[in-house]
Amino acid sequence: GRNADDYFNNLQPLISKIVYMPAPGNHEYMPIIGDNGANFQNRFKVPSGNNDYYTFAIGRIRFIIISTEIYYAMETPRRFWRTKKMIDWLYNVMKHANNNRDKQPWVVVVGHRPLYCTSSKPCRCTNGSTFVRKGFKNFGRYFGITPLEDVLYETGVDLVFSGHNHHYERTLPVYNHQFALKLQLLNSSASDPYFNPKASVYIVTGAAVC
Repeated sequence: GRNADDYFNNLQPLISKIVYMPAPGNHEYMPIIGDNGANFQNRFKVPSGNNDYYTFAIGRIRFIIISTEIYYAMETPRRFWRTKKMIDWLYNVMKHANNNRDKQPWVVVVGHRPLYCTSSKPCRCTNGSTFVRKGFKNFGRYFGITPLEDVLYETGVDLVFSGHNHHYERTLPVYNHQFALKLQLLNSSASDPYFNPKASVYIVTGAAVC
């Protein structure tokens, strides 16, 4: 609506000159009020034709945009189906990315809701981040849906950017709430934990518009 028009009018001098690739968030998909993301879908058209999740490469970096909002869809059967479809797609993209590490050695995933954060609000971190990381627990495994964090770890994603929370945070390489050094998942030393880590680093950007 009008707020979105004002937002993009203000951004026009910037986004007309640089790459601007969106990732859907909770303000784009608000099923509790009947918003199914139509506004987001109509305002953006990425090359793949799927605004919810897509991939592109710039220089030495492979970017993968995912939708964390799929986990929060109101219709349970559709939620399982859409999530499985995205996870299967992510596996295929990472297979291609890992076969081309000589061209793009860095793989960066971008999604709105963080997998790790420390906000005191349960809906944002205590419960919310766990849901995004681990998904549907037994139901998800029953439907063949691998938890998102497991996919990122198994396929070797280097860096994960998220927003949602309006404060900046970053982690050491971490998997399943254990720092990779503690689990001996690194090729590096304690003095250089980011050298060839075996787990992803997670960053919450803290931007006010995320």
